[in-house]
Amino acid sequence: MIRRDENGHVHFGRWLDFILQALIVVNLITLALETLPNLSEAQIYWLEMIEVVSIAIFTVEYIARCCAMPCRFTVSSIYFRSYPSTSARAWISAAPVC
Repeated sequence: MIRRDENGHVHFGRWLDFILQALIVVNLITLALETLPNLSEAQIYWLEMIEVVSIAIFTVEYIARCCAMPCRFTVSSIYFRSYPSTSARAWISAAPVC
């Protein structure tokens, strides 16, 4: 069973939001550090690794949001023919997911 707080929010979702926000702050710090002169090769390597790992995490999170999106949306063309919901997901994926 999914645990929820008094407002109906899922506990895991709150923790995931907190972790992703912390990861954004870490990315901002690493971006600022990459602009410093006289960094060693090891420091540059670790800053780049942090960037690659965070991009991978953000990509997985975005794909999970797109897959969790309800399938009730359809896209109509100029000729008013409907496309399957998977095409609608691809079309709507540019919009924020609630």
